[in-house]
Amino acid sequence: MSRPNAEEFRQVLLSRSPEAVAKEYIFSGEVYAFKGLPDAPWLLTQHLCRTLDLGALDFTVVGSGRTGFSLDPDKFPAEFSETSDIDVLVVNHTLFDAVWNNIVEWSYRVGGAMRSERDNQWLGARRRELHKGYFEPNNLRNPGVSGADSLAELRDFSTRWFDAFQSLSWHPEFAARRVSGRLYRTWDFAMLYQADNLRRIAEQLRK
Repeated sequence: MSRPNAEEFRQVLLSRSPEAVAKEYIFSGEVYAFKGLPDAPWLLTQHLCRTLDLGALDFTVVGSGRTGFSLDPDKFPAEFSETSDIDVLVVNHTLFDAVWNNIVEWSYRVGGAMRSERDNQWLGARRRELHKGYFEPNNLRNPGVSGADSLAELRDFSTRWFDAFQSLSWHPEFAARRVSGRLYRTWDFAMLYQADNLRRIAEQLRK
């Protein structure tokens, strides 16, 4: 079955639950960005499994790269274009917990009275991410906070993450696009995020 265009997707979204739509059209099916690129799914899988020690079922392409149009409530239904990024959703509780643990350890070593305004801003941003069930590893490479030596493990992982996605550009299939990833702890958290975006789009359509 072919993927729906934006107008058909509107009708699907208005007639079904956000969770059902996400399951069928975001977490499964063909990837729009890989049309005409038969080796791209295999290359992405091999590359991320090798560079980040992931399993083949630990990630998937989401966003406009998956559907052909943006699912950001503020941009829907902007078409996937030659300049669009490819967004990869990664689910791995081991990597997630390692990030979380390092942040918790740092927050205790640099107690509240010792924290600068920059420290509090950085920690606040991480707490907001954690509240939604994910981390943005690219944002962890150069925290510029007090006691940064205790975040060496976190910086190393963030650099490894950044390099893994950047080096995809060595393959012609990805050379023209920016590929980035977001790390979730569980697929349930990932579903909640995607379904919430779809729910917000549906609410806008009904208005």
